[in-house]
Amino acid sequence: MILLFLALLLTGAAPLLHSQEGLAELERAWQEDRFDDLEKLLPAAEKAYPRNPTVAFFRALVLADADEAFASYKRVFESEEMSRYADTALFKMAQYQYARERFTAARRYFQMMQKRFPQTRWLDDSLYLTGQCYLAEGKSDSARLVWNSLIKRFPRSPYCDMAVADLESSVWDQPASAPRQSAAPVSGGKPFYSIQVGAFSKQENAHTILAGLEKVGYEGMIVEKKVGTRLFYAVWIGSFPDRESAEDYARRFIVKVTKEYSIVKSE
Repeated sequence: MILLFLALLLTGAAPLLHSQEGLAELERAWQEDRFDDLEKLLPAAEKAYPRNPTVAFFRALVLADADEAFASYKRVFESEEMSRYADTALFKMAQYQYARERFTAARRYFQMMQKRFPQTRWLDDSLYLTGQCYLAEGKSDSARLVWNSLIKRFPRSPYCDMAVADLESSVWDQPASAPRQSAAPVSGGKPFYSIQVGAFSKQENAHTILAGLEKVGYEGMIVEKKVGTRLFYAVWIGSFPDRESAEDYARRFIVKVTKEYSIVKSE
């Protein structure tokens, strides 16, 4: 009877152990930016853990549709079983709103994360972006307070350097509607491919996003695009000779900043 019990126990434990190893492999793939492997591993994990919020989090990472990804992150955050990635899911929700110029909603998500997860690794990121939201809302005094707090609490963070640069910028002395010069593509007149990370109805919002990206090492430009009768300011990163080069760069680097990008061709 003892041997039979052990045999049954081991037989039942093997699939569980295999599933746990699968979850660990999912995490390794994400940490190593192997998103193709992550997508291949997901079906087995979803079959083994159909209601697991951590599995849902990894699924959201590879969803191409931003609205679907937001809904998935929201389910992770609101799940009764608190996932270890709940703070990251909430951060992604805030980024989603920020990318769509819904700055008040984004700020509230960032502030919720700071309150609910005071030890999160996204704390300095969220403080910096909270200041950007305040600035976009026209609340410059609040932006200053948040950035000064960031500088005091995280003096070694790269976002501290960005906050210092923003506080020293002449943007504080300009009206919010002041026009700025759009960067022109440098391509020798030949068509090229680029990575579009956002398109904004307000030119100053596009400049804010581009300035933040340039401070952490990306090179970009702002391109005017007309859709019907509306004018948008698109933020483009890089200039590549073909689509494959642009896609490879995006997979290796841009995905670390945002999954909401598209490959575009100059006219």
